[in-house]
Amino acid sequence: MAELLVMAVSNTNKSDALSDAEHWKRGDVIEVRADGWGWGTSELTSEKFRIIRVPGLITSKQEALMSQPLNEDMAKGIKRRLRTLDFAALPAGVAKSFSPPRSGPYIDMTVSRVDSITELKS
Repeated sequence: MAELLVMAVSNTNKSDALSDAEHWKRGDVIEVRADGWGWGTSELTSEKFRIIRVPGLITSKQEALMSQPLNEDMAKGIKRRLRTLDFAALPAGVAKSFSPPRSGPYIDMTVSRVDSITELKS
């Protein structure tokens, strides 16, 4: 099993479009860790994050979720991902798990469900 730390809300900078593009956005996978990782209080309780537990998520799919664009942004330390999770593509009952209030520390999903909502960023 893998656990995905995902942004549930977008960080924004409305006054500077370039800076705004560097911020984590809703659906971005921030980190992938092994089952049972010792997440901190913020990750477990904050409305900003959700932790998705995915049994059977193979290493190559974990790496794909964490992949970054190979461009000048990497030299600047910008950690944007090539892929995002589209919560709007989930059934309504599951999608509401990504909106406040947070109902618990974890959301369980299958590999096929994660695959179905993973998309390349534009």
